[in-house]
Amino acid sequence: MEYLRKGSKVFVSGTPSVNVYTNRDGNAAGNMELQLDDIEFLSSKDKVVSEESSPIEPDKEDIADLL
Repeated sequence: MEYLRKGSKVFVSGTPSVNVYTNRDGNAAGNMELQLDDIEFLSSKDKVVSEESSPIEPDKEDIADLL
């Protein structure tokens, strides 16, 4: 993935929805989706942030620019 890697910190906001359906076995099943409105990258792309380091200023990008 171009923008994230394991351990990257992000903040996302959007509208959640729950989809409920009946699976092939006749059991109720479901999933959750989040229609993203905004995403903030809290970790620098080039730095690994340790727990002891000071917080870094988040990079804010509009989700539409990423899609």
